[in-house]
Amino acid sequence: MLFAKRTQKYFVVSSLLVCLIYPQSTLAEQANQTTRKDETNSSALKLDEKAQLIFANKLHQNSEHVKAFAIYEQLLAQQPDNADIYLQRGDWLGKLEQNEQAIADFKKATQLRPDSANAWGDLGWLLLLQNDLPAAQIACSKAQALAPDNYVLAVNLAHSYLLQGQVETAQQWYRKSIPLIPDEKSLLSGPMADFELFAARGWQTQQVEQTRNWFEQQSKASLVRRAQLVELLQQIIKFREISKFVDALSLIPRTAALAEQEYGVESVELSRIFNGLGWLYFSLGRYNQAEPLYLRALSITEKANGAEHPDTGVRLNNLADLYRTMARYAEAEPLYLRTLSISEKANGAEHPDTGVRLNNLAGLYQTMARYAEAEPLFLRTLSISEKANGAEHPRTGRSLNDLANLYLTTGRYAEAEPLFLRALSISEKANGAEHPATSIRLNNLALLYRTK
Repeated sequence: MLFAKRTQKYFVVSSLLVCLIYPQSTLAEQANQTTRKDETNSSALKLDEKAQLIFANKLHQNSEHVKAFAIYEQLLAQQPDNADIYLQRGDWLGKLEQNEQAIADFKKATQLRPDSANAWGDLGWLLLLQNDLPAAQIACSKAQALAPDNYVLAVNLAHSYLLQGQVETAQQWYRKSIPLIPDEKSLLSGPMADFELFAARGWQTQQVEQTRNWFEQQSKASLVRRAQLVELLQQIIKFREISKFVDALSLIPRTAALAEQEYGVESVELSRIFNGLGWLYFSLGRYNQAEPLYLRALSITEKANGAEHPDTGVRLNNLADLYRTMARYAEAEPLYLRTLSISEKANGAEHPDTGVRLNNLAGLYQTMARYAEAEPLFLRTLSISEKANGAEHPRTGRSLNDLANLYLTTGRYAEAEPLFLRALSISEKANGAEHPATSIRLNNLALLYRTK
């Protein structure tokens, strides 16, 4: 399968988990979180060169290939090290079955952009078609490592082993690809069409036929399980929205078991589902039931992505929030410290995400009456928010409110008052005088005046 034509970027299950954890987020916000840039759009291209590539593509679509290839030659004379030109020309050479020239272009693209899953994936597929299997295996392996959630790349890597007679290794990669195939149409037009092509060429005929039958059976069963999983998650979301919490909770064990059966015990997708289900238990006060799901999600993510990966930091933070809520402060602190360290390394000391981690740790220290340690963290959080979001942003208002609460708790009323007043003003401007957030700010200020 050619990478560029069959790229799956989004998962229905993951989208439902976003709805489960963040029910108020909009579809546009979700898209902003998940949309990736197309690799073949290089920021280095000037506008006229981009336009020429678009024009060349339209020429191809109108079967005016000679004119299109002339444009590539002109562009390469100006920019001989531009990978995007080689990628587009190689793509069309492959479509026109000029495989040797296409392979040369994709090889050049991998030299210029060695971190491009697109280039390695297309190169690997054409090498498969040329029956250059050892070279295809290397290219497919590089592509899959760069984009592990792309089913096309996992399937092509499996193909490279199958066609060399390494059936057991091939099946390992086919198994990894199966949960990523989005629908039956993709199954039939992708992997199943590949098996038909291999059989027509007489490559490993018996093994290809046996693997084809096994793969089709496993894939269709997977699609059924995922449809059931989607239905369960939709029911959980619906029950929670209408406050039928007992009904929602009753579906969690079945959902978790089905997810584990579908994705395997070490799958990153399973960790996302366990994290979402754990959050549901947590949000409904079922802390003891939330803990094992959070722990499993953390273990899987840490093993898959590493101890310093931002996703690991998210899992650590969720578990720390749980322990803090359960008054298990000694267990929460090292987790908050780890997630803060991860954010500082990944995002920088002044990033808003780092500010959130600082605020969480500061809140823990305030709860533990470690006020001297909490204050500088709250001050850093406020400074980050003012720089990143502006002095009138609601997030800055929350930071002001948190710092003011610390001063109120420690009897520093004169310092608390202007912060509460600023937080109230921000909320009134951003949310309106009747908004619940504004009401909270008013109550905090009233509490200060009663205490003074």
